[in-house]
Amino acid sequence: LIQNIETSCGCLSASYDKKPIPPGGEGSIEVQFDSKGQYGKQYKIITIFANIPEKVTEIKVLANINY
Repeated sequence: LIQNIETSCGCLSASYDKKPIPPGGEGSIEVQFDSKGQYGKQYKIITIFANIPEKVTEIKVLANINY
């Protein structure tokens, strides 16, 4: 069960299905990045809090914004 998702900045958003995922099952997280006002190399983190042994999982998002 995903309990919460936090992002490292307001330019990053994540949404997920609130239904429990059975052991061995799969789920998905949709991530959107708003690059407005961003330039150059960007490093963002999505932190997932769930009822798994690790308790916290991080997804790292890397982008290089050129205008």
